[in-house]
Amino acid sequence: MDNKQTSVTRESNIELFRLVLMFMIVMLHLFGDPQIRLNFGNTKLFISELLISSLTINAVNAFVFISGYYGIKFKLKSFLGLICQVLFYSLVITSISKLFGEPTSIKQLVGAILPVSSGVWWFISSYIALYLVAPLLNKGLELLNKTQNKILVLGLLFLNTTACFIFENEHIGNAGSSIFNFIVIYVIARYISKYNIQFKYPLFIYLGCSLVCFALNYIVSNSNEVVFPAFRYANPLLILSAASLFLFFKGLKPFYNNFINNIAKLSLGVYLIHVHPFIFKKLHELVAFITGHFANSTPLILTIIFVLCVIVFVSTLFIDYIRLQIINPIVNHLNTTIVKRIKTD
Repeated sequence: MDNKQTSVTRESNIELFRLVLMFMIVMLHLFGDPQIRLNFGNTKLFISELLISSLTINAVNAFVFISGYYGIKFKLKSFLGLICQVLFYSLVITSISKLFGEPTSIKQLVGAILPVSSGVWWFISSYIALYLVAPLLNKGLELLNKTQNKILVLGLLFLNTTACFIFENEHIGNAGSSIFNFIVIYVIARYISKYNIQFKYPLFIYLGCSLVCFALNYIVSNSNEVVFPAFRYANPLLILSAASLFLFFKGLKPFYNNFINNIAKLSLGVYLIHVHPFIFKKLHELVAFITGHFANSTPLILTIIFVLCVIVFVSTLFIDYIRLQIINPIVNHLNTTIVKRIKTD
């Protein structure tokens, strides 16, 4: 995710935070919904998976918060790199799915060519939309004074909470998986960054928000309909949780580590690979098999799935490193060509 920090000045505690967040997302997807719903009858496993999901669900909002805190600065090369990365995984994984005999409609094939527009990854669609409007947001927020900024933050947060979190208003932003929720988080993060707002005991706030979400979801769930309303991304507790966890890592002693910074650049690839519909389906089939095969031992199930999370995380980082070696020369060529054309015109 691009921001104002350069590759030289990137704080490694924040880059480490990106890696932690991506591992949290892997855990969320392998331990979480729909697995939780399937295991409702197994009380220990259900509670364990619900708790893990409650501790990791804020990771998506936290990624957006990082971008808002530092501010997205539009760079052609970064944008081209992002688009090429998304297109690469969309086409490659779709091709692999065809080799495995996965039925694919014409609409899905066209969608693979236009993955951002078709919504292959909902996060990517919303984030790229945010990336494009960020220069307008940055300029507008700079022109507002503190009182105006505060009113804007409170107004957006109120609308996001009532329309998206409570009513899931599809005309504004569904339950939070849309550009509207991303804009709200971005504006809040810019406000916190601009006025250097600090939280006391941010780690405890994160843990507190997570436990409240766990309790709310557990209370409303029943055997007839297992629902998790507190896991809607527009939930203000998830936004507060994301901000708190970020500020905890931000408050750590700054340091620079080239290895961490370089690995962090590969974190988006972890998401793009394991969340692609074909891979996601196969992973959940594997998790369902593990859960069924070791049904009599909840600790063993949790241990095996955690190991699977580590394997997925490390292997996809390695895959994205290979992808980077292939795509980087193409991105550099495209960037040089476009810049020359623009200067010529």
